[in-house]
Amino acid sequence: MGLSRDLGITVQALEERIIVTCAADPKIVFSTAGTTSTDPNVVQSTTAAGGINGRVLDRLDTQYGGGILMKATVGAYLWASRGSTEADRKLSMGIKLQHGDSSGGGDAADYSTGQQPTDKVFFTSAQTTPMANWSTGPYFGELAGQYDVTAAKRYLRTVTSPSKNKVTTESSGDEHFRVASVIRFGGADEWPLPASTGAGSTTTSTA
Repeated sequence: MGLSRDLGITVQALEERIIVTCAADPKIVFSTAGTTSTDPNVVQSTTAAGGINGRVLDRLDTQYGGGILMKATVGAYLWASRGSTEADRKLSMGIKLQHGDSSGGGDAADYSTGQQPTDKVFFTSAQTTPMANWSTGPYFGELAGQYDVTAAKRYLRTVTSPSKNKVTTESSGDEHFRVASVIRFGGADEWPLPASTGAGSTTTSTA
């Protein structure tokens, strides 16, 4: 077995989203009664299951390592903070990597479906009563996969697909479960990382 000394850098790919099923959920701020949430970080479960596009990331950006990045490990998590005793509880999640030539993501297409991780189901839809009783606490589930992006185009993004089996009211403990994703870039042909000179730079040079 070989020893890898690849340092890598992990980048936020999708900021946390709140997944809801109840269109009139009272715990989310609405512009008027009965409308969908005004918060762009709140996503209806049916929409989320179709895929939530992440940030478009430039793999040639020097703050990610320099040179050509050859590896991209994608990871996503879901967090149901209150748990649920539903007998038909089922949470699932998928994640894939897309690439394109546009920094706006307009031409993004799936990259190497053969390397895409298999969607993960965290609960079955037919739990027994004892199984459901074990699920009353918060739940944290993760999914990850690694891509060889040597042949990928310049811009990358994740597409995260969380789903909840039961469209229900606030009685569901999984209502408001949260989802986010990251990309770990690695395999750069230049190290160490150069100092970032972009937004958020801490350099004090006046040269």
